Amino acid sequence: LSAVPSQPPENVRVMSITSDVAVLSWSEPPRITLNGVLKGYRVVFWSLFPDGEWGEMQNITTTRERVELKGLEKFTNYSVQVLAYTQAGDGVRSSMLYIQTKEDIPGPPAGIKAVPSSASSVVVSWLPPTKPNGIIRKYTIFCSSPGSGQPAPSEYETSPELLFYRIAHLNRGQQYLLWVAAVTSAGRGNISEKVTVEPAGKAPAKIISFGGTVTTPWMKDVRLPCSSVGEPAPTIKWTKDSEDSAIPVMLDGQRLILADGTLVLRAVKAEDSGYYTCTATNTLGFDTIIINLQVQVPPDQPRLTVSTTSTSSITLAWIPGDNGGSSIRGREGERECERERERITHTLSHTRCAVYISVRECAGKSVAVCVCVCACRG
Repeated sequence: LSAVPSQPPENVRVMSITSDVAVLSWSEPPRITLNGVLKGYRVVFWSLFPDGEWGEMQNITTTRERVELKGLEKFTNYSVQVLAYTQAGDGVRSSMLYIQTKEDIPGPPAGIKAVPSSASSVVVSWLPPTKPNGIIRKYTIFCSSPGSGQPAPSEYETSPELLFYRIAHLNRGQQYLLWVAAVTSAGRGNISEKVTVEPAGKAPAKIISFGGTVTTPWMKDVRLPCSSVGEPAPTIKWTKDSEDSAIPVMLDGQRLILADGTLVLRAVKAEDSGYYTCTATNTLGFDTIIINLQVQVPPDQPRLTVSTTSTSSITLAWIPGDNGGSSIRGREGERECERERERITHTLSHTRCAVYISVRECAGKSVAVCVCVCACRG
């Protein structure tokens, strides 16, 4: 009778070839450990994102001792394992190997704004690329004036930490076309949308920061930016949406507004979640942005039951509680729990002692669910 292989493939190696291709190679397990006729190999791999999330687990079946992993995410970490299998099933997985795909040129900045700041200057701001595809080394800002006779746009550079740039020495009343591109070690990426702006002697208040959604674990300090320009200089006001009205943000030891208009919230809790509006005002006009703050908190404890037992296994089932605003994820005994399912069943084989289950999630807290001591029959 055949059985599953008792040892993993040997000499497992993985190498990144391009920004989206890696090569994995190995050699056959010792013949004596195959426990049957070798049918082939299965490669298992998944991505590891900076926020701790795992990508979807993928697998490739082959009879060869080498495989190309294609279509990978650019400049992304991956975990890779390989196993041999027989008619009886999958054998032991190899030790986990980690690899990072190579850098590539970045995608376009996710957003761009341009506003007048004086009679001879404008300010352009942008959001980082949704897919940086590497480490952003700098940003390049392009400025052209249609109809001015200039053969090529002017170029300016700024460090990757700065997401705005003031362009001076422009002509009042003349229109300018602006766009931005990010740069990695692989080169200059795709350009942003192009926006038109015109310097103005007296400029209404404009916010160069962007609205959108900000997600954070609880008990962290959060900064909600609201940089503005205008002539005369704008004043900044922050409000938080209540049931039917907007309530001014109370400034205390936990909340303060910096000189550049940024709202700082210290040690945020679930009740800090909500829509925050920043309004910049001067005598010539006003501008607003809305930021949706989502604070993730530790998940509630699941409700656990023992479904069935045998002489060598216990089947546990649990119904997840509130996930605290984040996808629940966890691993116990190298078995991955499917995330965000209403009911999950998990079998622990060859149980002889206490069963311990934990849940962790994006809020960065590990919650002990229960300790269940079960005496196996027989």
